[in-house]
Amino acid sequence: MKGIGDILGMTLVYETHDIQRFKTPGDYASYCRVVKCKKESAGKSYGYSGTKMGNPNLKWAFGEIAMLAKSDPVMKFFADELDQRHGKRKGRSIFIHKICRAIYFMLLRKKPFDPIDFFGREKYERLTKKVH
Repeated sequence: MKGIGDILGMTLVYETHDIQRFKTPGDYASYCRVVKCKKESAGKSYGYSGTKMGNPNLKWAFGEIAMLAKSDPVMKFFADELDQRHGKRKGRSIFIHKICRAIYFMLLRKKPFDPIDFFGREKYERLTKKVH
């Protein structure tokens, strides 16, 4: 993935430790602090809490990766679409969460980044047509 160099790559690997300990990509995203923790009891929602739970170094790393990933024109266009649709803060949060899920599967499968897996074939073709 564009933007992940030696420092960010090593941060991801060393702070994650063993990816097998996370059963789902959602568990990994929660550990990385890229999703909000919902406060619930007996089926009732009481807002959000626990913003300090998880790994702060991974939260920082994913924020940096999201900014650097925008050097790719297709990723930038996708991030800009999310910003327009959801607003700047929520769009950035969705973009970071999508990157986190992609990295979870990259680490789990031990395969490099594939934009077709990231976007889906149809969406990737649509985005590349709009960019070029």
